[in-house]
Amino acid sequence: MSKRFTDTDKWKDPFIKSLEAKYKLLWFYILDDCDHAGVWIVDIDVAGLRCGFSYDESESKKIFASRIQEINGGSRWFVRDFVDFQYGRLNPENRAHNSVLSILEKHNIKPLISPLQGAKDKEQDKEKDKAKEKEPILLEKNSTLADGKKLPKVPTLEEVLEYFDQKGYTEESAKKAFSYYNDPMIDSGGRVWKDGKGNTVKLWKQKMIGVWFKPENAKSNLSEKDQERLQKACKWATDSLNSLLDTNYTTDEPNTVKAITARLLEGHTHGHFKKVLDKKVAEWKGTEMQKNLQPHILFGNKFSAYLEQPEFSDPKAAPKSISISTTPYSK
Repeated sequence: MSKRFTDTDKWKDPFIKSLEAKYKLLWFYILDDCDHAGVWIVDIDVAGLRCGFSYDESESKKIFASRIQEINGGSRWFVRDFVDFQYGRLNPENRAHNSVLSILEKHNIKPLISPLQGAKDKEQDKEKDKAKEKEPILLEKNSTLADGKKLPKVPTLEEVLEYFDQKGYTEESAKKAFSYYNDPMIDSGGRVWKDGKGNTVKLWKQKMIGVWFKPENAKSNLSEKDQERLQKACKWATDSLNSLLDTNYTTDEPNTVKAITARLLEGHTHGHFKKVLDKKVAEWKGTEMQKNLQPHILFGNKFSAYLEQPEFSDPKAAPKSISISTTPYSK
């Protein structure tokens, strides 16, 4: 578990004092969830689920405008004061600082550099780093440093595609995984993969198994009968929500199909789908969380947790009886 400094005077900060309670929580969540260079992968829906509030990305961006910088086309936010608060001026001679500098450099963010580093040396180092980054070098299994330590192997796209195929996972997920890590950073003179927290990926296959080999990324091995069940399940889910919420969800939306396919492959039935839908409609309808009543969220990665949670006990908030077909499509 990583640890970070926190400012005990933050409650006196005019910026913090001006925030609504739910945006205070979101801001502190971002400070905890960003990587060690202060770069946060923007995922407002997940942040909302973890914080217990509903957030609008555009509104959040407007509120935090003075404290963040959008990078990567808005898919990531850089917390402006994070590096200065956590590290002060960065020193390229400090190995811990080197990792932070690498992350900032790949996002074209200019940090404060220690005055101990001469201006001429800094320029020379930058040119050397740029030249190294342009070299299409991939480490072999026996790559070593001067001290004899082996560096972890960085796979090619072809190797990642082949491994995903062998294990029964889609080409699309293989490419996403490769793209996520394939911005190699210079580390001790070699080229390595770093994860979202800035840690070196030592065993890339284990990282794929632990992070990317999930049911929603599996190839569809559904039989003709199961394909029919999938179509009926998607139609039932979208029709039910459209009827209850006056929405316009479609049966062929990719995220919906992917989520329901994953749940069917796990062995879930119509009864399970209906139970989750009933619970979450009773809990979320008419609240700020109603925006999360979407097929890909209800039947996504948190499906099992939703299925096991107790029935919603507030009778005043319970919806009227659902006038949809309850005929199982599993037969």
